[in-house]
Amino acid sequence: FKVLGVWQRPTNIFEVPGAPEIAAVVPFEAARRSFIIDEWNSLIILVKPKPEVSVNRAMDAATVTLRRLRGLRV
Repeated sequence: FKVLGVWQRPTNIFEVPGAPEIAAVVPFEAARRSFIIDEWNSLIILVKPKPEVSVNRAMDAATVTLRRLRGLRV
């Protein structure tokens, strides 16, 4: 991987409880190819919609995208 910059961990409601002090942000597919991931229990995907998009609409869009990526019925 090529380091593109240094990430400053924000303080916000989306921060995972107990998040480690040292972390990396990696594109989903790159992480899936490069690391052993328990996709059922250890993967956390955070989605932050634009202000004009409702939480329910953002959740539906994320669900559809993930189902398409896995080749499941939408």
